[in-house]
Amino acid sequence: MNRNRFAATLIAAVPAVAAAQSADFTFGWTDLDGTFVLGNAPGDGLFTATSTFGSAIASDGNFSRLTGAAGNAEFNSGFESGRANPSYALQLEVSSFGGMTTGVGSLEILDQDGDSFTADINGIWSFNFGFLFFNAELTDAVFTAAPGSDGNFDGVSSGSFQFDDVGTLEGAFSILLRPGSAGFFSDDFSVRSTQSDALIIPTPASTLLAGLGIGLVTFNRRR
Repeated sequence: MNRNRFAATLIAAVPAVAAAQSADFTFGWTDLDGTFVLGNAPGDGLFTATSTFGSAIASDGNFSRLTGAAGNAEFNSGFESGRANPSYALQLEVSSFGGMTTGVGSLEILDQDGDSFTADINGIWSFNFGFLFFNAELTDAVFTAAPGSDGNFDGVSSGSFQFDDVGTLEGAFSILLRPGSAGFFSDDFSVRSTQSDALIIPTPASTLLAGLGIGLVTFNRRR
C-alpha cells in the first residue's frame, strides 16, 4: 500500500561533502509509542519510544544494509503481536538548560531471533509547528549476535542481512512526534505516534553533521 509519512533524512548542504558520504545502513520506524514522564521541572524528564501493537497505534519499520552483503529486514505493521520484548526500544534523559533541551540515552533494536543492534544517542530537541524534533548523533553502534545466531539480522516479518562482518558504526539519528497539549516537555504524555530514522555510516557522525543539514521531507512508502 501507499503510505505518506514524515521521515528524517539528511540533506546535503555542500554537494561535494554529501557525495563523499555513503550510508552503510539505514532504518526507519513509524507509529512507535512515544511517552514522556516529567521530572522535577518542565523540560526535564524521561522520554521513551517503543514498538507496539494495539488499538491506538501499531508500529511498522525496516532496517536495511546498503553495502556489502546488502539486504532488508522488514517489521510490518502488527509484528509486535505476541512478542515478549519490543523490537525497538529508545530511552532518552531529557534536560533543559541555557535555552537548550538535550536528549541523552540509548537505543536497542532486536531481530526475530534475538540478535541486537545497540547505540548511544546524544542530541538536541526543538519544538516547531506543534511538533517535537530530535536531531542526534548515533555512536558506539554495534550488532551483537544472540547464542546460536547465524550472523543474519532477520526481520520479524521478512528479509534479512548479514552483520557478522561489521564493526563499530556511527551515524545520524532523528525523531519526530506531535506531543499535543503537553507542548515542549511541559507535561506527561503517552501513546504519541513517533517516527524514527537513521543513516549509519563508517565515518564519525560529527563529520557528517558538519557537512550536512538535517531536514524533514515527506515521502511515500510503498509495500
